[in-house]
Amino acid sequence: MGKPFPFKFDRRHIFNYQTKLILGSEAKKERSLNLAIFYASGNHVTIPVAKYDGILPFYWNQMEPNSTITPAMDENAYLRQEMSSINGFNMSDNFRIDIGYSLLKRKKKYNKEFSFSIYNVLNRQNPFLVFYDKGKWKQLSLLPMVPSVKWRVFF
Repeated sequence: MGKPFPFKFDRRHIFNYQTKLILGSEAKKERSLNLAIFYASGNHVTIPVAKYDGILPFYWNQMEPNSTITPAMDENAYLRQEMSSINGFNMSDNFRIDIGYSLLKRKKKYNKEFSFSIYNVLNRQNPFLVFYDKGKWKQLSLLPMVPSVKWRVFF
């Protein structure tokens, strides 16, 4: 009790950069190239560091096996985990580059825009969470390289 611990979202380094380069601009249309760079140091998480058997509940083996009240015996019923200190593990850093191209056409009463972009151009497997499975530490990553097409009409 009373010991300080790092807050989950305490990221020491965050860098965001966005730019838009207008390739050509005329009265009726505009072409642009977009670039976004994102970097952040890893999140702090609490992870299991050890696993051990607990004590079976009293009279567990004497219950009826097909009873609807009593759950079937499962290894998770008595397995326990020892956890690291609160937010004591630091995940790896996040780094991502996004690029896009837009073509805007201006009409008298409305405008049309067509955009093509690629999220995570480097296809970097940024960590979302880490877990221990079958004797190995594994990392779950979301959203690899994702292309996107957008067409919008606005007044």
